[in-house]
Amino acid sequence: MRYKCHTSGVNYLSPVDACILGENTESWAVFGDSHGVEISSALSLKAAHTGVKQLTFSDCGPVLSSENTTSGCHAWLNEALQYLISNDNIKNVLVTFRHQYHIKRFVAEPNHDVSEYWQYLSTLLETLSNSGKKVIILMPVPELSEHIDKLLVPHSIFSKSGANIVSENLLNYRSRNADVLTNLKRIVTKQSLEVVSTIQALCDQVKCFATNENSIFYFDDNHLSIAGALKVLSNLKITETPTGNR
Repeated sequence: MRYKCHTSGVNYLSPVDACILGENTESWAVFGDSHGVEISSALSLKAAHTGVKQLTFSDCGPVLSSENTTSGCHAWLNEALQYLISNDNIKNVLVTFRHQYHIKRFVAEPNHDVSEYWQYLSTLLETLSNSGKKVIILMPVPELSEHIDKLLVPHSIFSKSGANIVSENLLNYRSRNADVLTNLKRIVTKQSLEVVSTIQALCDQVKCFATNENSIFYFDDNHLSIAGALKVLSNLKITETPTGNR
């Protein structure tokens, strides 16, 4: 499903033709980069009564102008935004981008300032909200120091089943994402948007976890697995009535 429904490049999958997960008419959409793939699958499991439109593009940040240097991203992003605005079935849009990654790439280009990045994101979210969509922001995901497979090896060797493997210290998460968290909070407050907290699901008061006794929450060092996405979405309230079969 990751490779069938996710897209990239100049010959991207058109938003019109993008996957609708589930058998019912879509009232939800996930909009973002590759970190939205497992979120889409998890949301379709959580919201089984409705369809979920998956609009995800690799390495694609929320920069709506031609300054977006990822091949195909600028065209797809604008096309996907217009598709969401015009689709009356879609009432809720869950937006997810790996902001730290995209900001580093954006400011590495000549004459780019980080404030421009946040203005692009703010415009994108405001456009969705003004079109009547309920917009929900997924907050940054805690990241691992190395690939999850390497972190699992010692526990496999010594048969420490059920071990809670730490992804990162909560203080480090907050420090690493300080600018992102501040700007997201500013935008969310100004536009009265909703958020999905990742640390509420994956962290205690000190540490964030990559596993628990039953599940592995990542499939590399920064992408959630479907199990991790389900845990993150566990506090998302979905009160939609059934939408009917497509």
